[in-house]
This record gives sequence, C-alpha cells and structure tokens, in this order.
Amino acid sequence: MLRFISLLEGVPEEQVRQRYRKRKIVHPAERLSRNQRKLLRQHTGGKEPNWKLMRERDFAYYMRSMDLLWEQWNEFLETERQGAYLWLIIGIKNFKYQKYIGRIRQREKEIEAPLLDDVLQIYSCSVRPRWTEDAERFVCNFKSVSPEPERAGMKTEDKK
Repeated sequence: MLRFISLLEGVPEEQVRQRYRKRKIVHPAERLSRNQRKLLRQHTGGKEPNWKLMRERDFAYYMRSMDLLWEQWNEFLETERQGAYLWLIIGIKNFKYQKYIGRIRQREKEIEAPLLDDVLQIYSCSVRPRWTEDAERFVCNFKSVSPEPERAGMKTEDKK
C-alpha cells in the first residue's frame, strides 16, 4: 500500500511511511501551544528551533530537547504561580480581592494555563510551601510602610 502511494505521488516510500506512521510517543512539551512556547522563549531568552527537522534528524536529541523544554515550562509555571499567589495575598490584605483575582484570571488567559485554582488550593492548605511564607511576610512588611504620604502625616506640595 505504501509503495503504491509513493508511486502515485512520485515520492520516496520512506516519506510516505513517515506520513502515515502512527506517532506512539507524544511528549507533553509537544502539547504546548505556539503562544506558550513564545512566552517561554521570552522568559528564557532562547530561540524556537525547527522541531520537525530536529525530530527527523536525531530522535534521541529531539526527545532530550523536549525534556528540557518541558522542564523549563514547569519552572516558568512555578514562577507564575508564585506571582499569582503574591497577587492573591496583596488582594486579601488590601481588601481588593476581586481586582487581584481579575489580574490572576487575565494572566491565566495570557499563558493558557491554570493559576487561580492552584493558588487558592495552596492558600487553603494548612501546610504551605516555604515560598508562600516569604510572600506573605513581604506583603505584610510592604503594607507596614506608609502607603500614602498624607495619611502618614506628611504634607504634599501643591502642584501648580
């Protein structure tokens, strides 16, 4: 069948075989959208390789590259979760919860990955990761600094 198709189309049989071969190996990194890969490149400063050519030339190298890409994506998501958690704490402490929830939802749309459910889950746990303590301490220290000069007893100059 493959030889027949190759003769009809005038292409090598191997090319037809590759086209119809069922891909049994699907790496999670292959499921990243173009936008997600773009965000990751911006975050890491890398360039987008020709994945198809890489896969055809050296499959083992391609898989190692996919592993690295997936690891970088998960590190990027962890950074995003920490930022979203910080926004959640700022919103709670400043009584502007809905505003900061909106920011988190907007970021979810931008990166096409869930954040809000993750940070709410982390916030509701009795035992949290160490970085959450640092974020909460940061927000508490930041809030203790005078937020507005006038409310702190300072006079501001009138602008002319």
